[in-house]
Amino acid sequence: LGIVKMLHGYPGLDEAVTLLRAVVDSGVPELASTAKYNLAEAYIAKYTPQDMRKADHILEEMISDKDANSSDRVRAEGLRTFTYVRQHLWENRFESTDLSKEEAEAETRLRFFKEHAESTSVPDDLRRALLPEYWNTIGLLEEYRAFRAPAGSVRDKHVQKSIAGFDTALGYSGNWVDAKSNKARVYQDLKKDHLTAERLWYEVLEVREDFTPITCSGRFTNPSSQIEQLATIQRRLRIFQVPR
Repeated sequence: LGIVKMLHGYPGLDEAVTLLRAVVDSGVPELASTAKYNLAEAYIAKYTPQDMRKADHILEEMISDKDANSSDRVRAEGLRTFTYVRQHLWENRFESTDLSKEEAEAETRLRFFKEHAESTSVPDDLRRALLPEYWNTIGLLEEYRAFRAPAGSVRDKHVQKSIAGFDTALGYSGNWVDAKSNKARVYQDLKKDHLTAERLWYEVLEVREDFTPITCSGRFTNPSSQIEQLATIQRRLRIFQVPR
């Protein structure tokens, strides 16, 4: 039920947190690890710095717990790597502060996560679920680098690497709205290719017609700049929708 509430989007997150926290606190060992992971996802989806810190603490606990389910530990590592890139780098893409140490840490976390995801001990179905997360995070890291780079060939290189990361994630996961909406944002904000961006937003909304401005830019990026554009696309989809 907690997972279902998460799928309802932002309005269901508080109830999702309450339900998943109850499962974690129940102490049922068969459920605790997976419930912790889902609880962390619910906190992250709320976007606030406080909730991000709560999620990071939960994920750190899971990774450190040798008694936890190994699959959940590596999933937690992937999500924690993503949130590190999102919070420490992507969120600060417009700032001029030196983030070279944070960037080096992100690369280290990504390298370890990829090694663990590709380990022979990881089941094939889990590996196929983990690698899209890895490449989506690579795309976000390269997007951060593109914003930091001077206009020209250096920026263009990072833009292409960012798109390639999101495309690779989509190659594993089909029509994954997280990677596709991230890709749309890169086309919109960095390439200034608004026609391609709008096409990608349409494709996202065809998969998730309840997609809101809060979630419209991939995993937990909470962009405010696309609110009016997404609302316009949603209205157009409703106008031209043909009953199947």
